[in-house]
Amino acid sequence: MTATSGFVVPANAVRAGGNYLSAQLVADAALSPTNCVMFDTSDELIIVCPAASELCIGIAGQNYQAIADGEDPMTHAFADGELVNVHMDGYLHVVADAAAMTRGLLQMVGAADGAEVQDSGHVTWEPSIIGRAMRSAATTVHSVIKFF
Repeated sequence: MTATSGFVVPANAVRAGGNYLSAQLVADAALSPTNCVMFDTSDELIIVCPAASELCIGIAGQNYQAIADGEDPMTHAFADGELVNVHMDGYLHVVADAAAMTRGLLQMVGAADGAEVQDSGHVTWEPSIIGRAMRSAATTVHSVIKFF
């Protein structure tokens, strides 16, 4: 087994692999692919999670609508009212927040703006934990988590 456990960070995909559960929901404010999201005022509307949120339901997927505009579906933001494919389990592509990510540690919604993921600092289950890091990553670097 390699030092990285064989997990390769994809350069162009939000979903890192495996079977996964996803739902198409509607952005109730602008958000970007790989952002941690939560329900807003209804069962269909989502927004970016606040820092250390216990309400994270998943990770925003690629913005396939951007392709028609010649934009990169991995980085082009979703506008208010656009459909977002939200991945809710499995190995998912995320971005490390200000406190970074350490392979093997439990992860939570990041503290800088809530859109990214960082080490939780907890060694046992806490409501704010959303997964486990499969790779280490410095601030603003892409990585993979096993989303719980």
